[in-house]
Formats: sequence, structure tokens, C-alpha cells
Amino acid sequence: MSGLVAIDGVLYGLWWANYGTVYSLTPPVTAGGTRTEAVLYSFAGCSDGENPQFGNLVPGASGALYGTTF
Repeated sequence: MSGLVAIDGVLYGLWWANYGTVYSLTPPVTAGGTRTEAVLYSFAGCSDGENPQFGNLVPGASGALYGTTF
């Protein structure tokens, strides 16, 4: 796992398993609840990229997330 990025209370991160995944963790609706996890993108390898664990996500001005893969 790479470092997490927080934007408006939502955490975004990278997971390296398989070819790699970009995910989000949304805050709980009620206090003491659990965060909701969502897969935002799963890398397919080769020209699509893979192994995103070598860098961190960087938020862009437009709300996009940027990162690097192997």
C-alpha cells in the first residue's frame, strides 16, 4: 500500500496486488460507523500500467488523481 491522500474527508490510496488498484475510503455516515471502500480503477498491466506502489497519488486542481506505475 502507498501513502493515503485525503480530499474532503475521503481517503484515496493505491494497492499493489495483482496489477494494482486505486481505491477510496469514504467516511462513515454516522459517528462510530465504518468507512465505505470503493475500487476506482484496477490496472490491467502492460500498456495500461501496473505496480503503482512505487509512488503516491497526487490530487490535481480539477479533482483528478495523478500517480505513477511501473
